[in-house]
Amino acid sequence: MTVIIDGTAGITFPNSSTQLVAGAPLTTPSFTTTIGVGAATASASGAGVTFPATQSASSDANTLDDYEEGTWTPILGGATSETGQTYNVNSGSYTKIGNQVFCTMRVSLATAGTITGNAVIKGLPFTSNSSSTDYAGVSFGYISPTGTAIVSVNGLVQQSRTSIDIYYRTAASTTQTTAGNTFWVATDVFASVVYHTS
Repeated sequence: MTVIIDGTAGITFPNSSTQLVAGAPLTTPSFTTTIGVGAATASASGAGVTFPATQSASSDANTLDDYEEGTWTPILGGATSETGQTYNVNSGSYTKIGNQVFCTMRVSLATAGTITGNAVIKGLPFTSNSSSTDYAGVSFGYISPTGTAIVSVNGLVQQSRTSIDIYYRTAASTTQTTAGNTFWVATDVFASVVYHTS
């Protein structure tokens, strides 16, 4: 929005004949269309703020400089590789607000194929923050079956990753164990995660 000083000790807002003068009440302007910020072209539908397709990052921690909604494809794989997998469903959605990413996923693995390395969930839409103190936990709404008898499953997004490490606990153990390459079978997963990106 551009504010025009008209030289008569008042301020006139664009597309308005109302002038703000000393001592007069302020009327908040309203917008009925989208506003494009940065290099973004305002959307032709709805009403809101449009951000550039590529983030124009601000050095000011109090500036909202990005918003995005989209989809991603979660893979129940191995830290090294996976081959021969088939899925009934593998879909996810995300919302990115500034440097915070909110992800949900639904994965139904029909055939596990060959998994090399520890079990992970791959494909997060943005690389996680590189800060040594920035970790994010995963919330599993449902996960079954697995190749290991378990009483709980946890996921962790570590620094500079686009994957989730998987840990589990058995009834006989009070410690977390890293899930190995036999953990994924015909596994069905509903989960969500919130993490920071750079």
